[in-house]
Amino acid sequence: MTIFYCAKNSISGTLPMIYSSWLTIDVFDMQYNQLHGSLPSEFAAWRPSLFTLNNNQISSTLPPQYSQWGVSTQYFYLQDCDIYGSLPPSYSNWTYLMGFAIRNSRVSGTLPNSSSRWARMAFDISIQSVPQSNGRVIVLLIQISYVISSVSKFFLFFLSMVGSCYSSFHPLV
Repeated sequence: MTIFYCAKNSISGTLPMIYSSWLTIDVFDMQYNQLHGSLPSEFAAWRPSLFTLNNNQISSTLPPQYSQWGVSTQYFYLQDCDIYGSLPPSYSNWTYLMGFAIRNSRVSGTLPNSSSRWARMAFDISIQSVPQSNGRVIVLLIQISYVISSVSKFFLFFLSMVGSCYSSFHPLV
């Protein structure tokens, strides 16, 4: 399994642990469902380029184990979920990160100093929940308009499939 797309399907329950066996998953998109529970640390064995669970009822901290995703992760979206705690400093290992959204969460603290590697990233968080750390938040927000044009091309594929459940063994072209 390399692509799992089941957005907007009214799927409820928790994330099944059997998903952790999908070691070749590249795209995991279950946004706009009714999933609850926490983010399974068992998914740390994955190397997804896109991980999105936004607009679900997930209530969790950000698992530090996901830092193992490293250079694979380009887009990580959990906005409009109940994410709390702090941003794990080890997430700065995501050196190819281009989109990160935890808007409307309860994350607190500062961005790690090593987050300077996230130079080309669109960063979408509630500003009041993460204080500025040496002006880093301001710099990242200025760069949103630069990144949006390349991100929108990536999501054209997904927009054409809204409301359907799709999985494939072929990567995006």
